[in-house]
Amino acid sequence: MKQYAIIGKPVEHSLSGEWFTRYFKEKGIDAGFRMIEPEEDDMKYFRKWVLEKQFDGLLVTIPFKIDVVPYMDEIEDDARKIGAVNIIAVRDGKLCGYNTDFRAFENQMVQMRPTGFKKAIVMGLGGAAAAVVYALEKMKIPVLKVSRRKDYGDTLYSELKEQDVREADLIINTTPLGMGVYETESPPFKYQWISKNALAYDLIYNPAETLFLKKCAESGCQTLNGRGMVEFVYEQALEIWGI
Repeated sequence: MKQYAIIGKPVEHSLSGEWFTRYFKEKGIDAGFRMIEPEEDDMKYFRKWVLEKQFDGLLVTIPFKIDVVPYMDEIEDDARKIGAVNIIAVRDGKLCGYNTDFRAFENQMVQMRPTGFKKAIVMGLGGAAAAVVYALEKMKIPVLKVSRRKDYGDTLYSELKEQDVREADLIINTTPLGMGVYETESPPFKYQWISKNALAYDLIYNPAETLFLKKCAESGCQTLNGRGMVEFVYEQALEIWGI
């Protein structure tokens, strides 16, 4: 039996277990899927842990997308440029890293606004944020990165100017705020400045409407969660794993 899993912290919000288990059953595939919150030692000796558990493939989510990169034996060009991995395939004892987050995000944006966007604001500083920024740059959409840490060179939330927010027609939350233990929280953003012509996009899909999306909706703008993006990633994982 092939063994697959998602690793993250938290993972209980993820639909991946249900999605892949149903897919394997419907297609008659002899494979199992687990949802795992790795221990500290598991991540410290990640390559050894993966091979000992005999995983054939992994999905990687918050907060490990950047952490796993040094353990890859092979890494695709996009994942290397982004500096984050969201899918791992294990082939002949080698860990092969991929990043499909940026393609999934781009796919969603093209569906929502085929004519494109003029300016984006991205909140967050992890692997998901890096993939989103990479996609925006490929789409030639100017982007303003906002985070809580100045050492990343991003704009602090407190430094945001009203004009920057009003000019943005795409506002993206890549932080975990709104999910799991952070469900009652949202980024400290100036929601009252959001344009009614903007699309507010949250990579979180469970809950379906985060506090971030609720606050954005109150400004009158369009909102969307990350359900479509994550299902795109699942389909890409099947291709990469050769299922």
